Amino acid sequence: MQAYPIVLLEDDEDLGQMVVMMLSMKGHSVLPFLQIEDFWGHLEQNIPQLIITDMLLSGADGREICKELKAAEKTKDIKVLMMSAHPDAEASCLDAGASAFVHKPFDMKYFVGKVNDLLDSQDL
Repeated sequence: MQAYPIVLLEDDEDLGQMVVMMLSMKGHSVLPFLQIEDFWGHLEQNIPQLIITDMLLSGADGREICKELKAAEKTKDIKVLMMSAHPDAEASCLDAGASAFVHKPFDMKYFVGKVNDLLDSQDL
């Protein structure tokens, strides 16, 4: 099984495909998930370097997901990049434990730069 250093949790399939394509063109391996259950199932066996998630997902809150990730010993060190179109989302996402935040819609170059910064800052 191929290792995916980046996992994307995004319930908007079109946006998810765009993010995967954009990051893949820059040499990153990204595994997208539309469903929260599939995402948690994957994390049981695989620990990525970075998780990218939307703040508001169908039936789930990305901030709560981030809190769960940060509370668990196995996943607490994974970098989390959260994104949202909500104008007041950044502070609450960072308070939930996100490593960084990007406002939607985002500039592709800025987004890729954030991803690169987070991957470069991994504690090895």
